Amino acid sequence: MDKKFTVKIPKAFTISRIEVENYRVKTFYFTESLPSQPGQFAMVWLPGVDEKPMSINSAFPFSISFAAVGTFSKALSNLNVGDKVGVSGPFGTFFPYKGKKVLLVGGGYGVVPLRFFAEEARRKGIVCEAIIGAKNKKDIIFDKRFEKEGCKVHIATDDGSIGFKGTAVALAEKLLKEEKFDEIFSCGPEMMMFHLSKLGKKLKIPTYVSAERYMKCAIGICGACTLGGQMCCRDGTVMVSDIPLATEDFGKFQRDKSGKKVKY
Repeated sequence: MDKKFTVKIPKAFTISRIEVENYRVKTFYFTESLPSQPGQFAMVWLPGVDEKPMSINSAFPFSISFAAVGTFSKALSNLNVGDKVGVSGPFGTFFPYKGKKVLLVGGGYGVVPLRFFAEEARRKGIVCEAIIGAKNKKDIIFDKRFEKEGCKVHIATDDGSIGFKGTAVALAEKLLKEEKFDEIFSCGPEMMMFHLSKLGKKLKIPTYVSAERYMKCAIGICGACTLGGQMCCRDGTVMVSDIPLATEDFGKFQRDKSGKKVKY
């Protein structure tokens, strides 16, 4: 992606369509586009509320999918078609187009950038299979959208209400014994990515994760999103898993708004 397309200060984007994915997740489509790659993120600003990083769901037109779980996301969820938000970006690194067959492992709404990758991969002739992990059936999103992109979809739920009963990592381990994949791409809860990274290392399969930390500036200046000396906003969020695995924090600690370390 050409860096000249990066929007460094927020521009007003207009909501053109809203889709309800489940009881708490919505997708906002905008009138505007934001040239970007799967795995990159945008900063979304609501004046008087806050500014937060959001995974990019599509570039043409620009869209985001998010869960209404906090003050900012709940305020965002209350917007309607025709309303405007501030958008800057894209920022960060993205999933590479290297392997011929890739396993995508998403937890919860971590499936968002992976669906974007599946769309681009189809155009490039890359074969993808997707594992969608969630606590239960009502939390599953994007299964039909992955299928639309030509992906074989596998579902894992903690309670077994749909698909495989167990974690996405356990299902990935089962699948990796049955099929050969060139790479593993993952986005979702850090503990899921931590154990998946260890599995990939054990099986000697290149594994990429979308490593996240609390972000403020999005351009590697404030240091809030540091992970073993790497800035998740600038050096990530997409990293080959050897990098976060080499740190003392990955899968063990996160940082709160003040920068204090907090155990997972």
